[in-house]
Amino acid sequence: MAIRFIHPWLLLLLPLAVYPLYLWYRDNRHMALFRRRLIYSLRFLLLLCLILALAGTQINYRVNKQSVVFVVDLSASCEKEKTKAESFIREALKHKKPEDKAAIVVYGGNTRVDQAMGTSSFSRLESVVEKDYSNVEEALKLAGAILPGDTRRRIVLLSDGRENDGDARRETEMLSRRQVRLDAWPLESQAGTMSVLTACARPPGCLRASA
Repeated sequence: MAIRFIHPWLLLLLPLAVYPLYLWYRDNRHMALFRRRLIYSLRFLLLLCLILALAGTQINYRVNKQSVVFVVDLSASCEKEKTKAESFIREALKHKKPEDKAAIVVYGGNTRVDQAMGTSSFSRLESVVEKDYSNVEEALKLAGAILPGDTRRRIVLLSDGRENDGDARRETEMLSRRQVRLDAWPLESQAGTMSVLTACARPPGCLRASA
């Protein structure tokens, strides 16, 4: 467990808030001691909660479960690489632990969920997409949307990195802000080398790699 603050400098308000409470406690000696301490404690807790909320207090717990979405490019430029992508996914799922979850998204001009979250076995890709276009942005957006929030989240992109629709870089920045890990496994393109994303090539066993 770890505690962090979005605006830690606001914690400097704590001693400033405690001083007026001390003056009140000192100037009300005529009040019964138990009542005076009770009122002081309640007011202190109220101010403490308010300052911690303003500082953006976050409590982070270590999560061992992992959810992975494999995003596969089925556009015309990667058409001959479909078998390679299927082999990669089958090998990766062999390393999946019982508590892990996986899903598969395919894309071209449109995007489809080929295997829903929770997939434990896989044989081949069955969904059909529009092959004349490649919209990486929409594929990453859908993959990010189906990742559950109570696990470590990860997307593995199997693509040649080419796109002729959408803006993949914009979505990768969004995923980074959401703390979703993105890895890329390069597929050979019939139209040239990767032009949109720099591949971070990892072996199929990457399903259990640390985030």
